Amino acid sequence: VGMVALQEPVNARIAMAILVVCFTIVFCTGMQPLRTCVRIATTSFFLTALLCWAWGHMPAFWSFAFQFAVIFAGMALICHFMMRSHRQTFLHEQLLHHDRERLTALTDQLADLSLKDALTGVANRRRFDEVLEREWERGQRQQSPLALLFVDVDHFKAYNDHYGHQAGDDCLMAVAFVLQDAGRRPGDLVARYGGEEFVLLLPDTNGEGAKDTARRIQAFLQQAALPHAASAQGMVTASIGVAVMVPDACSRAAELVAVADRAVYAAKAAGRNGVMVAEAQGFVPV
Repeated sequence: VGMVALQEPVNARIAMAILVVCFTIVFCTGMQPLRTCVRIATTSFFLTALLCWAWGHMPAFWSFAFQFAVIFAGMALICHFMMRSHRQTFLHEQLLHHDRERLTALTDQLADLSLKDALTGVANRRRFDEVLEREWERGQRQQSPLALLFVDVDHFKAYNDHYGHQAGDDCLMAVAFVLQDAGRRPGDLVARYGGEEFVLLLPDTNGEGAKDTARRIQAFLQQAALPHAASAQGMVTASIGVAVMVPDACSRAAELVAVADRAVYAAKAAGRNGVMVAEAQGFVPV
């Protein structure tokens, strides 16, 4: 390099070649651009100075050094702006990624809220309809029984009139908690059907299993003993209608709901605070 440095016209070419090699190595290896280029260029510069001094060509070296410094300053400035642009691009991508994750989380949260009852936190009517259709289709494929419990809080209007709407809301939340405790399996679904009416969907559950769950709900309500001065029992009770069907191609999920609904009306007509099971011969008390 020192010998070639004697040739004035090629000094700039030598300087440019050295710097191009430096920058190429840096960007190809992914090293820190500016810091690494400074190290490589400094090493090359002092190596050239040492060779020129050893061969007695220092005057030509100073001309080379000036051109080297000018070219290096220009390329270092370019490298600085490239690094700055890269950092800004990286930061922008990270912000976009964060915004996408936040938007996805908010979307999921809104979707989850749209399927929950705002007061009790259990599934709402929309969620119940979706799960019912899915479980009905699964029951058709597997020929497995699907049970539905229709739960109606007894004398709820009288409860609201006596204790107030805030207490009525607390009562519904307590009943929802009881139902969730009764439907313990992961596949069981508790939903608020409307007003003081709840449903409990029990996949893969036969008649005996559904009756046991209904009895458990009544036992839990008795243990809770929520005061209800406007009721003959003196505490909050519920009428429960039970329907069990094995889905087939000739029936629809709505039929299961209709049968359970008629069963709960039969329980209310029989004096409330009871369980009626829909069977072939009619509605049978438990």
